[in-house]
Amino acid sequence: MLDNRSRNGHRRSRVTLWVNASNRAQQHQLELWKKDPSVPIKPPPHPILNAAKYYGSLLISIYISVSYLYKDVTNPVPMTRTDVLSIALEIGAIEFMLNFKCLS
Repeated sequence: MLDNRSRNGHRRSRVTLWVNASNRAQQHQLELWKKDPSVPIKPPPHPILNAAKYYGSLLISIYISVSYLYKDVTNPVPMTRTDVLSIALEIGAIEFMLNFKCLS
């Protein structure tokens, strides 16, 4: 099993590779623009948009699970076995989504 240091180092290396690739692409666009000013310069994507693309589906899924979990926990009716099973499955789904995204 990987420890946190090696996993974080791997994540940092992916970020470094992505930053280097985007810098090279921007340099290439600037060189093309210097040769021909009619070529439009496309700015790099905003970091928030990149994060939304990468983590958007995870955040939406977790939000839905947490909203159902909140609804089940704050229900004034006494809990049944089905409610307990529902709560356990929602917590398991949240944990699975976090682990799946962090390990991929």
